[in-house]
Amino acid sequence: MDSENGDGPTPKKLKTESPTPQPIPQLNTQQTASIAKTNRAVHEIVDGSDFRKFLNKHFTEELISGLKHVWDTREKDDLEEGEALQRLGQRLIERGKQKMENKN
Repeated sequence: MDSENGDGPTPKKLKTESPTPQPIPQLNTQQTASIAKTNRAVHEIVDGSDFRKFLNKHFTEELISGLKHVWDTREKDDLEEGEALQRLGQRLIERGKQKMENKN
């Protein structure tokens, strides 16, 4: 079809109405948390490369715990550059010593 002025095809009209936005369904966090809990170690659950299994077996739980510790014990929102890493490192060293003492 040609447009009324004869310059070519008539452009299609676009639908400008949009559906009413719907709220995003929320997960039941209590239900999700209960499903996620297990008695198995992380490295036994997660498949993947040997490197991933090694990380999960030796580091993942302690890193997450250490990051939470740094967050919970911070005195202000802005830590100096490197301070968060130092705190995390100190926490990991402490936990490593505790594990070695418990092993003996």
